[in-house]
Amino acid sequence: MDALARFLGRASRLPALPDAIIRLLQVADNTSSTADDLARVIEIDSVLSTRLLRLANSVFYGMRGHVSTVKHAVVILGHKTIRSMALVLWTHATANVPLEQRPLERLQREMFLHGLATATAARMLASLTAPELTEDIFAAGLLHDIGRVALVCELQQAYEGRVLRQAASENRSPAELERELLGFDHAQLGAALLTSFHLPDLLVQVTADHLADEISLARPGLACVVLANSMAAEMGHRIAGISPPLFTEVRREFGLEETDCHEAFLQECKDRIQLLLAELAWPTTANAP
Repeated sequence: MDALARFLGRASRLPALPDAIIRLLQVADNTSSTADDLARVIEIDSVLSTRLLRLANSVFYGMRGHVSTVKHAVVILGHKTIRSMALVLWTHATANVPLEQRPLERLQREMFLHGLATATAARMLASLTAPELTEDIFAAGLLHDIGRVALVCELQQAYEGRVLRQAASENRSPAELERELLGFDHAQLGAALLTSFHLPDLLVQVTADHLADEISLARPGLACVVLANSMAAEMGHRIAGISPPLFTEVRREFGLEETDCHEAFLQECKDRIQLLLAELAWPTTANAP
């Protein structure tokens, strides 16, 4: 049995999808399901349906005050957008799970903000090159670091001390240290978790490969998420001071090589993130990059 399988076999604090989210994702990803099917699944859970309706009526989704029922939300926004919204709610919840070590709470929240920033930028990038994949790419950006979330949940203070702090002090990649200490990195763990959640292959593959130091528009999902990951760091949403490569050539392919265009793009990302954080009732002290 390899190191990753052994870790998964003995881990006891890994993030898990709630039953309501699992049912929603199963129906949302079933091409034969109808709006009625998805609405019925959502409406079974009153808390989930209320929070999804609130998000559906947010400025972030462009539907302020226009959605009155869950079915209406499904019809107007579509199955994949509803899936994205459910994943936002789940990752938001993981950022508020109590940990044994209080100092990790800040890291936990940084990881959520980084994922949300990556997802938002990835969706905007996808709209430029692969508009048919915008929701899939948003979800991939949101979940790309789920393996790191899992390592923090499971290893607690040891992860921050033996990986993040040591990586910063030695100017090394955290993933490199993960492989030395554990025999696998957070990208591999994240892909295994998403596979166990039966999420679409695009999300699994982007998570598995998001540490790539070379990207191409031949794989638009990966290119959007990896570049968005870099942009999230530029916006101040980095994990423990870690800054990924800039990918200048790929930025040029997206038409973002000019300083003015690049800064305008980042500002629009920041504005959209703040809109979504407001709908999630994120504490104002955590809003600033």
